[in-house]
This record gives sequence, structure tokens and C-alpha cells, in this order.
Amino acid sequence: MTLKSKLIVFATLLFFLASHPVSVFSADEAEFSLYPGSGNVDYEESFNLDILIDTKGEDVIEARAVLSFDPSVVKVVDAERNEDLFCNWPEDGQEIDNEQGVLMATGFCQSPPYSTEGEEDVFARLTLEPQSEGPLNILWEYSGRDEPDKSVIMADASPPQNILFGGDDIEPDVLDQYSGNFTVESPHIDEPTEVPKTGIIFGENSSFVWLLGTGFCLASLGVYIYLSPFRQRFSKSSTVVLYGKNNKRK
Repeated sequence: MTLKSKLIVFATLLFFLASHPVSVFSADEAEFSLYPGSGNVDYEESFNLDILIDTKGEDVIEARAVLSFDPSVVKVVDAERNEDLFCNWPEDGQEIDNEQGVLMATGFCQSPPYSTEGEEDVFARLTLEPQSEGPLNILWEYSGRDEPDKSVIMADASPPQNILFGGDDIEPDVLDQYSGNFTVESPHIDEPTEVPKTGIIFGENSSFVWLLGTGFCLASLGVYIYLSPFRQRFSKSSTVVLYGKNNKRK
């Protein structure tokens, strides 16, 4: 190859690199997490679950949280987004599917990009309503790639790059630490204490005792009537009825 040919190739290479810049991007792993992440849930009461976001100080232009759950155990009745974080929340990026058990919330803004400063921000607040008792697992849908039905946090780079969990297809056991693990259970109700049968009224022979007491009362009443003036009046009246007007003694 002649010197002239080498110069032509070198110039062509420089032109290609100038028109197609290579973006070298390095960032800490951004995170989605749930708060609370575990615990016991009262079957008879709804409860709130926060989706937290932490970009580790990196500027991001899009964040999409996709969760899956068992719709026979719980359903999502509301998803309140923190619209202070992103300027746009596209309608096709929001979903509550209580038949398939899927929730999606998406925020997007190129200018200005979002960045977490300090502690995590609340990305969205969910209200869930238990449907049955049992274990409840709320899992992240994640592949490491920017796919429509997967969770991502896209950094402000050229081109944008997914930095959620490092942008890698991480192992399920590692992803589990960011998921929610709950138990739906009925509230504990103390059973009423049985009253011991120690009194006469509550005794096992209560019918017999009642009859005995009633007989005693009737006998006492009979003795009282026999000895009282009321009995004498009753006898006199009987005497009059017995003899009548036509049966007077002469």
C-alpha cells in the first residue's frame, strides 16, 4: 500500500470516528425497591406499598417500574405517581391489571433529567387490597434490557443506557432482595372464656333443682293458706254456698 493510500484510509477513519462518537459511560447501579419490603398483612384491611427510586446521583431521563403479583391474593386499587420527579407520565406506560397480576408505572423527561439527591424518593405509592390469606410475593419484572414490559432506569447518555441494577441480567436470588415478601392473615381474635358451671342455676342438675325449689314454694304457700284468716273466710263462704237459702236449719 502506497503512502497516498494509507493517508486516504487514515482520513476516512478519522471522518467516521468524528461522525460516530463513541460514548464511554460509567455509573453506579441505580435501584428500585419496595417499602415496606416484608411483614404480615391484615386480610380485612387495605395497605400502602411505596416504590422507591435511587439513581445514586446519576441523571436519568426515564424510569419504568413493572411489578408482578398473585391476583388471587391481592389486587391493586390505586397507584399514585410522584409527578414531581418527571415532567411526563405517558398513558401507555401506566397499567394496573388485576387479572394478570401486573402493575406498571413510567416517568419520562429529557429536560431536565431526574437525579436522586440524598435518600430514595417515592416513585409511586400503591394501595393494595387483600383477596385471600396466604403468602404474597411482589416481584420485579426485569431482564437488564430496555423492553416494554420490563423495569428500567435509563441514564442521560448517548445513547441512553439502562443502569437499573447495573443493567445486567442478574440472578433471581439477587433480585429477590428488592422484592416484597408478605403474609396475608386474618386478625387474631381471642375466644370468649367459658363460664364455669359452679352455681345452682348453671349446674348440671339445674332442672331437678328448679323443680325442687318450685315444689317447696308451693308447699309453703299451702301451709300459709291453711293457717291464715284468708282460709277462714274461704270456709265461711263455702258454708253459705253449701247450704243455700232453701237448706237453712230449722
